[in-house]
Amino acid sequence: MLMFHRNTTDWFNFIPFHSMVADYRGHSLQSLLNIILFIPYGFLLPNLLGKQKYKKTIIYGFFTSLFIEVFQLSMTLIFRFPEWYCDVDDLILNTIGVLIGILLIITSKFVINTLWKLFKRRKNPHEVVAFFYFFS
Repeated sequence: MLMFHRNTTDWFNFIPFHSMVADYRGHSLQSLLNIILFIPYGFLLPNLLGKQKYKKTIIYGFFTSLFIEVFQLSMTLIFRFPEWYCDVDDLILNTIGVLIGILLIITSKFVINTLWKLFKRRKNPHEVVAFFYFFS
């Protein structure tokens, strides 16, 4: 059964974190999934752009999320889909997911570079094996 809203304000939310505060239990899993969905975007896109352009990655992630939300709003207004909801919280959380992905790539590069410098100083291969054994 298709249900139609009488008020079009039921289809969108432009107040940041309003829907999350109003219905925390219903939005906690959805919020977590919105963040997780865009972590690979922030992790992989800097490698595709070359020279790790983090600002462009954040901008691309923001505009990709904005496109998704505007598409949902337009489809809701055109076809009256009650289950599609345009929410500014999704835009914020998706951008946070991109930032987490960027932080993961920066952290992993730092750890890899630190380990590489550490192993370059060691002459004995047994020390390298012992190091891996210690941290595994």
